[in-house]
Amino acid sequence: MKQLYLFFSFLLSTFAFAQLTPPSELQAYYSDVDFSLTGNALYDDLAIATIAKHTTFLSYSDRHDYLYDADEDLSNSNNVILVYSGESRSKLEYLSVNNPNMPQTFNTEHIYPRSLLDNGNAEGDLYHLRSCDININSNRANKPFSSGS
Repeated sequence: MKQLYLFFSFLLSTFAFAQLTPPSELQAYYSDVDFSLTGNALYDDLAIATIAKHTTFLSYSDRHDYLYDADEDLSNSNNVILVYSGESRSKLEYLSVNNPNMPQTFNTEHIYPRSLLDNGNAEGDLYHLRSCDININSNRANKPFSSGS
């Protein structure tokens, strides 16, 4: 029992004093971050470094060039996976007056309420956008997110 207690004490102290380090391929990117910090101080340091390096801002209309790659179906690179339904659809079916393809069955869903965005750079931020079936997106309207149906 004493050995088991010592073993768990060793594990606890190892995890308690372990310093975070980014993976080797990201160390140059995070070179300005002090990973000896913890809690809010580490969060703030990460936020400052990330914001300083975020220099490409998309307009809302530029989203098509990137969003459909981000939502790409890993089983079929010609398709996207739609939020809410999980359905795989052809990338050519996006809704746009500039899209000559038919049918047009999906559009863009803001997973963070668009009305709460500053309608500047954040509106086109890919972190806020997902591909979504037109009917599901319309039925969802401005209803709050919740668990359940």
